[in-house]
Amino acid sequence: MRIERVKPSGPEPRVVDPISMSDQDLYSEVIRFTSLPQRTKDIAKQFVRDVMGNRPYVTIHWRFDRSDWMSSCNRHEAFDYWLELCGRITRMNHIDISTTMYHAVAADSNATIIKDVYVASPTSQYHLMKLIKRELAKKNITLHYGVGPAQTHVYEVRAL
Repeated sequence: MRIERVKPSGPEPRVVDPISMSDQDLYSEVIRFTSLPQRTKDIAKQFVRDVMGNRPYVTIHWRFDRSDWMSSCNRHEAFDYWLELCGRITRMNHIDISTTMYHAVAADSNATIIKDVYVASPTSQYHLMKLIKRELAKKNITLHYGVGPAQTHVYEVRAL
């Protein structure tokens, strides 16, 4: 799903009905009430400029580690379709994931050539991210992941 980070114009709604709203409109309303601090925005812009060379990019929020979203797979009250999804995810390897990412980036790019992908991932997933990075490099896509490159960049910015 492609979501643009666009703050809505106009007055605040009295009621937000997420069921009747498009994903884009709902996300837009979320942004209205949860904007990032300016310092965070500045660091992100510097990272995109300095590390990604201001090239178009895609971001992914990686939630498939056992201590996050995947912890729900261990709940006994999980629905059958949820358990099936958990099984499919746990059977995927780095090649499956990198292929899926590649096709998602190609489909989402609307003729824009995307050569950078940033994955916000926990440190527990760094080994997997390293394997995915190697596979995407074969397709001429650079994977940036975790807090590693971004965190290093934050420290460098603070040192200035």
